[in-house]
Amino acid sequence: MKYDNQYYLIVENTCSGAFMLGESQKSDKDLRLLAERSIKRYVKGRGHVHLTMGDESQFSPCDYHWVIPAGVVSYRFKEVLEKFDLQGVDFYETDIENNGRVWSDHYLVHIWHNYRVIHQGRSKIKGSYIDNDFVLEKLITG
Repeated sequence: MKYDNQYYLIVENTCSGAFMLGESQKSDKDLRLLAERSIKRYVKGRGHVHLTMGDESQFSPCDYHWVIPAGVVSYRFKEVLEKFDLQGVDFYETDIENNGRVWSDHYLVHIWHNYRVIHQGRSKIKGSYIDNDFVLEKLITG
């Protein structure tokens, strides 16, 4: 497997948001919605990301691209991950575009269950939504 190690950057396609996700009035601009539960019922269709930077003439999709929120993976890597029966991880069909070429065998990874592994009483999280800055100072799983 190969991965890009932050070599490429995701650029939002202005049309993709409307087709891929719905909106929730209570979602705190989707921050809480994305963090706390699955968004499957809000997904309206196939996603589309444009990966740029680097030498675009040499671009070829990797098995893993590190992009927000958790990455874009190839179908092959998705099959490997699914064998682990990951709870709180969803995959959404996504096209990758670069320099006029489109690859359709990729998936956006959404990890939404990760906050539940942190023991809320004994772990120490410092930060706020206002500063958009969270630091996990002490991690205890439970």
